[in-house]
Formats: sequence, C-alpha cells, structure tokens
Amino acid sequence: MIVRNRRGLRNGITLLEMVVAGTMITTIMMGMALVFRSAGQTWEMVDQDYAVERQLSSLVRHFVRESREAGAVVAISRSGRQITLLMNDGNLRTWRREPNGEVQFQMNTDAAFQTIATDIAELQFRGLDAAGIELTSDPNSMQLVEITATANRADADDSQLIHESTVWIRQW
Repeated sequence: MIVRNRRGLRNGITLLEMVVAGTMITTIMMGMALVFRSAGQTWEMVDQDYAVERQLSSLVRHFVRESREAGAVVAISRSGRQITLLMNDGNLRTWRREPNGEVQFQMNTDAAFQTIATDIAELQFRGLDAAGIELTSDPNSMQLVEITATANRADADDSQLIHESTVWIRQW
C-alpha cells in the first residue's frame, strides 16, 4: 500500500494497519477452528450411533440366518434372554445375553460360546404359534420365534434403538 504524507510517498504499512489485519485473520481462523471442531464432534457422534445400529442389525440378521435352518425350538429361558434351537442336521444352536450386555452364540453343546455383540441393553426371544399367539410352556408347538434387540445410543433424544424380526422355525 502506498501512502502519501507531507513528505511524499512512503512504502510499507503502518502498525495500526498491521494490528487490524492480524485481528481480522485471527477472528477468521477462530471461526474456522470452531466450525471444524463442531463438525468433528458431529462426525464422531454419528459414527457411534451408526456403529450401534450396525451391531444391532448384524445381531438380528445373524439370528435370522441361522434359525432359518432350525427344525425345532428346544428351549427359551423364562426371562427370554436365551434360546436353543435344534437344527435339521441334529446340531444345537444357542444364543444368550449376559448381564454385562454381551450376546453370545454357541454352535453346538461341545463348542465354547463366542461373543457376537456387546453393549446390548436387552435381548428378548418369544416363541409363537403359526397364528402369532405367544406360547410359553411348550417349545415343541412353537413355529415362529420373535427376536427383539435393544441398544442405547449416547447423547440422543431418542436414545433407544430397537430391531425386531420374526422367523419361521418349522419345515412344512
């Protein structure tokens, strides 16, 4: 910037111009930092919510896929947190929710339980007959199994995510 004063032309900028320019740049940079920080926090929150939803969906899909090959319901616990199915090949499959929120799966009675999901708030199995009426006493009459899985999202107004599905058990 060229400034004309009494003595003639002068090259450079004044200290006041330098301070004003520095203040403007600082203000713009602080605004950009705030935007990036907010965007990063939003990204993390959405990513956590998506991870919870993906885990619930995977758990329900796993149960549905495996139980389509079942020939009979062996047992559903009174609490509804554990189910054992007899597969058409004679093997047993068991799903259960532990008090710490882990959902475990056992391929056969001689195999160890494997954790397939964590931080599940609730897992409920219900045995139904063909008309959709709940059966609690006779697993041999159960033709449908309903699974309901619930997990909690952090920092959300509607914090519960629920996935449900119903599977036919009997082969006709």
